[in-house]
Amino acid sequence: MASFQSNDAFWQMHDFLFASQHSLTVATFDSELNDFARQSGSLNVADFNGCLQHSERAEKVLQQDAALADTWHVDATPTIFINGNRQVGIQTPEALRDAVAASTA
Repeated sequence: MASFQSNDAFWQMHDFLFASQHSLTVATFDSELNDFARQSGSLNVADFNGCLQHSERAEKVLQQDAALADTWHVDATPTIFINGNRQVGIQTPEALRDAVAASTA
């Protein structure tokens, strides 16, 4: 939604969502997002609300992302690809280093 408008808007929304994750609820989510959009100064509120109301553009992006995830069998996080090999669940820098080393051996 925010990324449709600008990279700055995306990162502002990202930061807001992470900072607010413990206070956001199902009941307050839409109103808090709208408040943020109005206060941010970087979002067109009408366009933003259009995405919240399941716009065709937003729905198309979600469908494309879901199809891409299906194509590459990405059904868990974290999932990364190292030299074309799918790796699921790497949690530590050491495990990532080992996976990279194994892929180049």
